[in-house]
Amino acid sequence: MSWKTFKEAKLAAYSKAKEKGEVDSLIVALVEKINMNPDLVSLSSCSGRINLLRFDIDERKSTAEFFVKWHGPVDKEEFEMRLYSYTEKMQLWFKVEPFIFHVAAKDVHSAERFLEKIRKLGVKRGGIQTMAKEKVLMEVQGNDAISVPADSVEEWGPLINIANRMMERNLDVLKKLEKIKW
Repeated sequence: MSWKTFKEAKLAAYSKAKEKGEVDSLIVALVEKINMNPDLVSLSSCSGRINLLRFDIDERKSTAEFFVKWHGPVDKEEFEMRLYSYTEKMQLWFKVEPFIFHVAAKDVHSAERFLEKIRKLGVKRGGIQTMAKEKVLMEVQGNDAISVPADSVEEWGPLINIANRMMERNLDVLKKLEKIKW
């Protein structure tokens, strides 16, 4: 498949997902800016989130399921209300996950330029995932994360404050990324 055909297909899929409300609104501006570059196209993205996740550590990811998630800072009272309403047996985990997005580049040179711009903003976690004849696939992820069993936390206030600060920093980096000329 040629780069042009690949990019057109990905842009059409993005457009459909956006119409259905399946695209994280906090990262739309960045995705659309990246997609304006003729040598780049977004594949998937998330602005980051705070969540409570049902998760069986012995079964790993196959059992992971969201109980509740927020794509920005969370109110402590709302968080605790949702947390204490959980009555299921599967262990609940508190997680702060940074932004993540996947981008395809037309060639290695375009991928290198993209990653250089990411690094200049201090984003350390990003690189080439796979290379094919007509495209280079990359993943970029923010730096801040927390993952802890919810039943191990006695006082939520301090942890929620840290999580909210992480989300604010995360969103600040996304705003800086939006300003780059891709």
